[in-house]
Amino acid sequence: NTTENIRIVIADNATGNILVDKYIEGDSLNCGHKFKLPKGEYSFNVWGNINNGSYYDSQKKEVSLVFGRYPDALLFYRNTIRCFSEYWSETPILQRYTSSIHVEIIDENNSLEGQEVKIVSSSSGYTFEGIPLNGGHAFICNNCESDTFNFIRQLSRKDVYISISDIYGESFRI
Repeated sequence: NTTENIRIVIADNATGNILVDKYIEGDSLNCGHKFKLPKGEYSFNVWGNINNGSYYDSQKKEVSLVFGRYPDALLFYRNTIRCFSEYWSETPILQRYTSSIHVEIIDENNSLEGQEVKIVSSSSGYTFEGIPLNGGHAFICNNCESDTFNFIRQLSRKDVYISISDIYGESFRI
């Protein structure tokens, strides 16, 4: 998994207060990072690859998708840490939290010109704990015959579909 950036979020388990919220990208990804924390138990979360298709909302403590944009190839790591000594060390191994789907439309008669391909899902992001959020999300590709899309984990399989529409409405749904 290629990691373009990470967001480290450390919250106090007793209060839920976020003590560390740090965005890291570029050469800093290859460096160690130190945080001074009082003794206690914490949720240590690391999100990777939050780019143009998603954003981290520190007020809601969730990663939300930007409606209409392709979801990013999100990565995630979570651990409960107990800091009761002088030092604590953690090496997060991020896991992919999206799947890819390749859509290829074979249109030998050029009948798709001016049509849009829309992929709709029932999840709109992730909670602080990495649980999918209930809510709709869609992303649209105009005049595309082939593309690969990222899907976040879904709450319900029945609410995921691909549709092809033109100015007269939906003509095809999978």
